[in-house]
Amino acid sequence: MYLLNDKHSKYEYIVYVRCGTAIPYLNGKIFTSYNDVCNYLEEIAKRHQRYNRLFYIDNKFFKNECDRDERCIYYKILRRPVADWEEIEK
Repeated sequence: MYLLNDKHSKYEYIVYVRCGTAIPYLNGKIFTSYNDVCNYLEEIAKRHQRYNRLFYIDNKFFKNECDRDERCIYYKILRRPVADWEEIEK
């Protein structure tokens, strides 16, 4: 849970995933820093490379080995701003 008075991260990050032409989903793991989500995607890339699976990471920091197509598992980082909690008066 976030604290009041800006004692939280400015943004939350999550990974958007689409396997081929299937319905996309959010991976469910929320990150509080951009570096953490980038490290997570690097680990995913290593796993895909180990098992020779096609994947595409839609981000400037990552150099993809294949082009994005319908056979790839597609990953993209999404972010949203986080606001302070507000107290409710009865």
